[in-house]
Amino acid sequence: MLKQLERLDQTVIADVESVLQKTLTRFIPGTDSVQLEARPFSRASGLEDILIDDGVLTPIVAKGDGIQSLVALALTMEWTQSTNHPDKQLIIAVEEPESHLHPGAVHELRQVLQGIAESQQVIVTTHSQALVNRRNLRQNVIVSERSAKPAKSLDALRTALGVRLSDALAAAEVVVVSEGYLDEVLLPALLMQREPAVREWLTEGRLIIESAGSGSKIYPRVLAARTLLTQPIVVLDSDPAGEKDVGRLLADGVIEQTAVVQVVRPSCAHSELEDLLLQDSYLAALEARIGFRLKGRQKRKLDQGRDKAWSERLSEILVNAGVPDAEKLVKACKYDVTQAAVEAVGRGEAVIRSECEDILNRLVDLIRNGLHTH
Repeated sequence: MLKQLERLDQTVIADVESVLQKTLTRFIPGTDSVQLEARPFSRASGLEDILIDDGVLTPIVAKGDGIQSLVALALTMEWTQSTNHPDKQLIIAVEEPESHLHPGAVHELRQVLQGIAESQQVIVTTHSQALVNRRNLRQNVIVSERSAKPAKSLDALRTALGVRLSDALAAAEVVVVSEGYLDEVLLPALLMQREPAVREWLTEGRLIIESAGSGSKIYPRVLAARTLLTQPIVVLDSDPAGEKDVGRLLADGVIEQTAVVQVVRPSCAHSELEDLLLQDSYLAALEARIGFRLKGRQKRKLDQGRDKAWSERLSEILVNAGVPDAEKLVKACKYDVTQAAVEAVGRGEAVIRSECEDILNRLVDLIRNGLHTH
């Protein structure tokens, strides 16, 4: 019986060695072998050491902190993917996993962490932009001046990480530049709903969706992208300010007409991103924010108004209802509407008006063409 158990033990050890070598090779291409030294059952079975051959066969304790962390992550990934592990959830905390790794290995590391995060909670502290969660900005928490707050924009993350715009763009093939910071929260969700590959492009850093903060700041962002041979795509509101910005970009030859997407709702003189949304996707969140229920005519004005953009129509509704400082409340409403729409997308619900789908479909095609992915 003891010999049978020892044979089974050796089989398990061989399997774990193979898993460790396969994972470590992703980070350290020169890893030739991984050996586990285990005590036999006659001496109370257990792991005594891990030997790694990356040119020289060395015990893991003699390796650097980076290698030791990678081995721990490799074992954790195997545990989470195993069908034999106990039905328990882990909280995995990793401090600066990018330390001691070359840039290519950091991207491999990100994929491993994402694989683990599919079934377990993973908390990572990092100074690497490669490990930033671009798919859901608010899952990135910025710790600064004794406070911790969810990130609201890529600009905030860049500032916290000390990353210059040129550093971020240099790794991207396509950058979508929009006006408001909420656009970079909503656009990824809308695009992923139409093209699942957008998630992968964002994760790999091939695609960046960012806000300039205002239309006037789009011009230098586009110039920076062109300087780094990154394909820029501009998304602008169809209001007087947006028309002016488009005119300047085209007149100066900064961007091609075919790389500009204006947000347009048919039969509406001025439009912004909220104009593309189905009202049912955000109405409950909006009414919770303003503190009263919209009447039928107010809903129609907000949903079907043609003379002004969504924000302006909402502002008029609030002013006419006697709400003071309506402009400030509109900004808060835009945030809640964005979050509600993103959550609706997460539930698999349709959030875009059928007559506006062509705009997003064209944007997906522009991104795909810029990445040369067909």
